[in-house]
Amino acid sequence: MVHLTDAPLVSGHRPSADVLFASVALSYQNLALGVIMTGMGKDGAAQLGNIYREGGMTLGQDEKSSVVYGMPRVAWEMGHVMEQVPLAKMARRICDVAKTPR
Repeated sequence: MVHLTDAPLVSGHRPSADVLFASVALSYQNLALGVIMTGMGKDGAAQLGNIYREGGMTLGQDEKSSVVYGMPRVAWEMGHVMEQVPLAKMARRICDVAKTPR
């Protein structure tokens, strides 16, 4: 369930990927899948690490297929992306991860 609020901006955004990833990590721990894709800045990069630390799976869009390799680059450099995936293969990879028992 998603709730939108008038809360202060987080990482310069509302809604914020950082808030989303922190909530997912807290709720689903090692069952979570976090995906960070093309975008400017660093929103989501830090909190994607919560999913990673909880034992969840993290994917990031690769540089070659990104229009703007900002958010996925920062997450990769922070060590929070387990696997970089081209956009053309992202949907298939997400489905494969979702079908794999954990």
